[in-house]
Amino acid sequence: MAVIVTLVLGTLAARLVGWLGPDNWDYVDSWPAAVTVGLAAMFVMTGVAHFVPAMRRDMIAIVPPRLPAPGLLVTITGVLELLGATGLLYPPTRVAAAVCLLALMLAMFPANVYAARMPNPPKSMTSRLDVRTVEEIVYLGAAVVVGLGSIQ
Repeated sequence: MAVIVTLVLGTLAARLVGWLGPDNWDYVDSWPAAVTVGLAAMFVMTGVAHFVPAMRRDMIAIVPPRLPAPGLLVTITGVLELLGATGLLYPPTRVAAAVCLLALMLAMFPANVYAARMPNPPKSMTSRLDVRTVEEIVYLGAAVVVGLGSIQ
């Protein structure tokens, strides 16, 4: 729940700054630009979570067993999320970052399916699959808004 709240509140805060900020502050002068900030905030939060011991342990636990080196995969995806968040905030790399993050979210979604089917999932990973799927659609939609809204 904290992830989607971060996306929504980050987006709304950025859009409010765009409306109320100085006239020359055009970085967040549109909804796609505001969604970019919200999505970047979301990926900073989730990327950092890959390195917080309790969350990291839970993420490693939901890596499907057919995949090798779960700890390494969690580290790599955390780094990619942080790099993606940075790429979103730099306009020349924004579209590429949005596309790469969309692909990363799709690649990581099977771990959520696996977690939903585990008999005893980690406490931080207990979202029902239908709820998690709807959230995932929102995240993917945000990446699409950023990518399409940033093409010039």
